[in-house]
Amino acid sequence: MKNFKINMNRPPLSDAELASKGDFGQVLKTYKAMKTPFFKAPKFWFGSSAVLVATVASIIIYNKAADMETTSAPFINPPVAQVDIKSDSYLIDAESDSNITYPSGSKIHVPANAFTDENGNPVKGKVELKYREFKNAADVFVSGIPMTYDSAGEQFHFETAGMMEISASQNGKPLKTNPAAIISVDMVSANPEDKFNTYYLDTTEKKWKYLTQRNFNPPVEPMDLIYDTLGSETHEVTLMPKSSKQVESLKTSVVQVKNEIAKLEQQKPVEPKKFTKDKHRFKIRVDEKEFPEIAVYSNMKFQVEDKNYDAKKAQILWEDIVIKRIEGSTNYEVVFSNAKEKYTVVATPVFEDKDIKEAQKIYEEKYKEYQAKLSKKKADEARLKAELEARAKEVDAKIQQEIAEMAQRRKDYEARLAQSDLVYRTFQVSDFGIWNCDCPNRLPNGMSVYAKLTDASTKDAIKIQSCYLVEKGRNVMFSYYPETLKNFKFDPTKENMVWAVTTDLKVAVIKPEQFRVARKAGGEMQLEMNVIDKKFNSSEEVKEYLEI
Repeated sequence: MKNFKINMNRPPLSDAELASKGDFGQVLKTYKAMKTPFFKAPKFWFGSSAVLVATVASIIIYNKAADMETTSAPFINPPVAQVDIKSDSYLIDAESDSNITYPSGSKIHVPANAFTDENGNPVKGKVELKYREFKNAADVFVSGIPMTYDSAGEQFHFETAGMMEISASQNGKPLKTNPAAIISVDMVSANPEDKFNTYYLDTTEKKWKYLTQRNFNPPVEPMDLIYDTLGSETHEVTLMPKSSKQVESLKTSVVQVKNEIAKLEQQKPVEPKKFTKDKHRFKIRVDEKEFPEIAVYSNMKFQVEDKNYDAKKAQILWEDIVIKRIEGSTNYEVVFSNAKEKYTVVATPVFEDKDIKEAQKIYEEKYKEYQAKLSKKKADEARLKAELEARAKEVDAKIQQEIAEMAQRRKDYEARLAQSDLVYRTFQVSDFGIWNCDCPNRLPNGMSVYAKLTDASTKDAIKIQSCYLVEKGRNVMFSYYPETLKNFKFDPTKENMVWAVTTDLKVAVIKPEQFRVARKAGGEMQLEMNVIDKKFNSSEEVKEYLEI
């Protein structure tokens, strides 16, 4: 094998190159004509046709492996899903012009009738608009948005001057843009260079699409941003807290549980009582659905408990009777009425001696059933309360996190006001989705090594999904995968760091000082990564580990 020079990392052949280099039909005929497998032939190592077949076979296997790799993960794949960059939500009127100022200072201009449904019909009423930004390489890493771009068969790596995602929905259904009323976004960017193109991420075709839109605007003075932010004319734009719906749902659940308990307690069977001889009694037929606690009894009568009861009222012909159980007792309020008057008495259910034994038997049966239902409901109540308490804590934590993130965005915005080279990058939003101001870059020049990633604590090899070379101070991530680490290129004059996502979805990091002293020998470079085995609570925590 010493006489052969083999390129293990040759870029995939283009269609034009494949067409110009050989007649594959002839290769197939040669293969069919062979009586002995080529790997057993005496002249295997010297036969050029055999070497050609072996090369073609290896290319096919390699491409299949690559296909398996690319189809196994989602196109947009946040490495730490729970701390993905969150969107801010705004409630706006679809039929009016609206202007929104994002905490970074970016401005969203929404003309009237900017939204359509899936059939292209104009949308009326309130619309929820969602918007988020990605300002630096760490934001891009956390988002999981792919940042490579293919042009003329060559792969480039995006350096971003700012990226944003915008979407809209009504009653939970996604909306589309209206080509007759285009939304525009003036996104604040800290990079004053006029070298960035506009791209839109087509998630159906899974690729970035170059657009001819010019996004660069001249630098703005910081005070202009202050006036724009404080004086923007906004039409009914409401910032929607991300957890408000969850809180409202919790409140509804609490009320529902209380009502169910109260309703059940009203159905507690009334224990039979013997009548008192010197008190007045009357009989009324009660509704079984309205008063199940007493309707189960036969021969039940109401005994008057009012000391001021007027016996003469029993001689009057009443047209209507309304019964209401007095809360916290076994007594009932009975209201007799006709066209001329109303008369109210307080009475309690009683039984004569001949009926009390049967009534007691019914009571014991019904009370046993009631106790079983009550016990089950109490258990359900305890379970729901525990779930509600846990959920309430979770929601509170999310709210606090959102408040902290909004404060951080405001802090970032205020920090930008101190700069004098701020520019706006303008997008004409023809489709909802992810928009980017990018400059394609080739891999760095300087050194090329076989990068071997190991765990700094265990010294074991790390299995990764992907890793990214980042030059500190630049918003660009050079993407590498397990099969491309054999040709790992970097510029040794830069402050380099590497971020990786392991196959078990952990983040691994090597910082600039560790990268600088990494051992290099025989064309190999040992990168000892710090595998972060912790649960992140916010994107800011991730950025701390990434040193951004």
